[in-house]
Amino acid sequence: MSDVIPLKAYQILEDALGKEKAQALVEVLSTHISNELMNTKESLKVEISEELKKELATKYDLKISEVELKKEIDLVRKEIDLVRKRLT
Repeated sequence: MSDVIPLKAYQILEDALGKEKAQALVEVLSTHISNELMNTKESLKVEISEELKKELATKYDLKISEVELKKEIDLVRKEIDLVRKRLT
């Protein structure tokens, strides 16, 4: 017997169908459920992977941010230089 269905349910099937038919039915159910679980697992992996790709920064994204930050730093340095010149 498989762990697909509870023991009590299997016993009911066995009483209604007989041992051989109950075992055959449970095997079919077990195979089907296992296949469905594997398909679901794979599709979840793909879905999670796609979501992570959308959320994670790429090297290109980081490079753009780096360039923008360098520009901002240069601007701040120029402003500091102007303030220093005014104070002297």
